[in-house]
Amino acid sequence: MKNKLKYIFIVLIGITAFGFQKIYADGDTKTAPEIKVTDATLKLSFDTTGGKHIIATVNAKDPSGAVVPVKDVTIAVFIKKSFGMLPVTGDNMVTDETGTVTVNLPKNMPGDKDNMINFSSKVDGDPKVGDLEATGNINWGTPAKIENNLNKRALWAARANAPISLVIAANLIITLVWGTIIYILFKLITINRLGKNENTI
Repeated sequence: MKNKLKYIFIVLIGITAFGFQKIYADGDTKTAPEIKVTDATLKLSFDTTGGKHIIATVNAKDPSGAVVPVKDVTIAVFIKKSFGMLPVTGDNMVTDETGTVTVNLPKNMPGDKDNMINFSSKVDGDPKVGDLEATGNINWGTPAKIENNLNKRALWAARANAPISLVIAANLIITLVWGTIIYILFKLITINRLGKNENTI
């Protein structure tokens, strides 16, 4: 009986030790270390396959000096406007295995007089590649209609282009003012003459 208990005790110790060893081995298993990269670059390119697409690509050099795409980098894409930056977003703004992010150009986006649209892409404070920025332009814009309002009749226009109603009102007021002044002068002259006639009589 004692020998059986001894064997059972030894088996339990062996099973427990094997379990702890497996747990320790599993817990000690580490993922492959992330490859450090240097000299990261951000590039903008454009593609018209199936639409108008803006492509931002992040590449860098690995320890061997080879240029490789960088995955899991968040990129922001903007369109440069007159008074700020217009964000352009897509379904996923994080680079994939090829180091790229692709976004579609919004419809009816106005450009300049040459239909050009200026783009900017940025990476801010990424732990792998740091801060990056790239710019580019392409003639995908809707022609901008620039109207010269200085030649139109408006309140802020020059005197020659003032609204007709304003010109008529201003001239009418001036006429009434000068008419009143002339009428008063005429009456003063008439009164003066009447006074002289009375003194003569």
